[in-house]
Amino acid sequence: KTTVDVVKEVVGTSELINPHLRKAGVAVRHEFADRTPVICADRQKLRQVILNLLSNASDAMPSGGELTLRVGPDELPHGRAAVRFE
Repeated sequence: KTTVDVVKEVVGTSELINPHLRKAGVAVRHEFADRTPVICADRQKLRQVILNLLSNASDAMPSGGELTLRVGPDELPHGRAAVRFE
């Protein structure tokens, strides 16, 4: 595990899969909140999760469309900082 900037990982992973998304007629839009905290995570596993979510979203839009990726701060129980990915 290491410190991970989720916004950078989402951008990097969406750029990686963007040719596939464009071919499927899916346009990607980003909505990133200011001051999204970094998290402690396994970078490779997080990238795989993001890649799977983007691929699944593309599969769910057989006629194409717009996919909005949102990342922002959130909070876990007991006030622990977290990041929300939609």
